[in-house]
Amino acid sequence: MTDGIRAFEKAIANLSLKVHRPETIERFALYATELQKANAVMNLTAVDDTVGIFVRHFADSLSVFAAGAIQPESSVIDVGCGAGFPGLPLKIFADDQGIPMRLTLMDATGKKVAFLERLVGQLGLSDVSCATARAEEAGRKPEFREKFDVATSRAVARFSVLAELCFPFVKKGGVMAAIKSASVGEELAAAEKAIAALSGGKPELFAYQLLETEPDSRVVLVRKEKATPGEYPRTFAKIRKNPLENAPKGQVLQP
Repeated sequence: MTDGIRAFEKAIANLSLKVHRPETIERFALYATELQKANAVMNLTAVDDTVGIFVRHFADSLSVFAAGAIQPESSVIDVGCGAGFPGLPLKIFADDQGIPMRLTLMDATGKKVAFLERLVGQLGLSDVSCATARAEEAGRKPEFREKFDVATSRAVARFSVLAELCFPFVKKGGVMAAIKSASVGEELAAAEKAIAALSGGKPELFAYQLLETEPDSRVVLVRKEKATPGEYPRTFAKIRKNPLENAPKGQVLQP
């Protein structure tokens, strides 16, 4: 565990972040332990070694914080959260910094959500709720639609797909924050039509590298300028079959 903690502290230092409270490290250590135990039977993550969990999951999640997406009193939804990334590390770190933050963890798989509910209790976190739901269905429900300051995700879907799933949750003036690879510029060029249709503004990119051994990555921030039209999100079958993409040749956004 010590090697993981040291790597984590070095990685977040490269994000210009620092943990202030010893109990925060204890929370991350408990998170790592419980994740490894659950992963043995649930296949929550391919990255299962302690250093990998601390760097590629915990520190990487905090890139959203370093990018400036989390403000005091933010309401945050993690869409397709899986094992809790990036939402749960963001909440743990916000508590460490004394920044009030309300978090909703949403995933379509009940077993993952049940694991997170138990974990939230073990970590002693408040203002965290867990929801078992498909994003394209929940985004149409009044209790979720346009109720959050931030919608975040670390999903592997193309940005145009991710935007249609995330933007319906975001309030006017709020932001979508997605963790992506350094090659995301091509995805954003292709997603230009989707972002406009969903009432998003011009994407901003936060570039970072956690450690010299880790790849360059990006946090994509897109501000919501007005309400998302009622026809979005569509069913996932329609999103997959006909994504809201427009890819002008040669147009690639750079940070």
